[in-house]
Amino acid sequence: MTIQKLWTTKELTELGLGTRVTLWKRVREGTFPRPVKLSGKANNHNVWLDEDIKDYFRKLSSKYG
Repeated sequence: MTIQKLWTTKELTELGLGTRVTLWKRVREGTFPRPVKLSGKANNHNVWLDEDIKDYFRKLSSKYG
């Protein structure tokens, strides 16, 4: 089992990927990875897997690079 970094919405916005609203808009459009819930409770935070974020950047790089 490999332990991965989990990205929060705050960390992703600090990276310059847009506001919270922009991130969720991109998720709905299918242009940004879907987050995962740490448990089934409604009040728990969503997080993004590091491998999904890295893959997102690889796709951007190949698209614009």
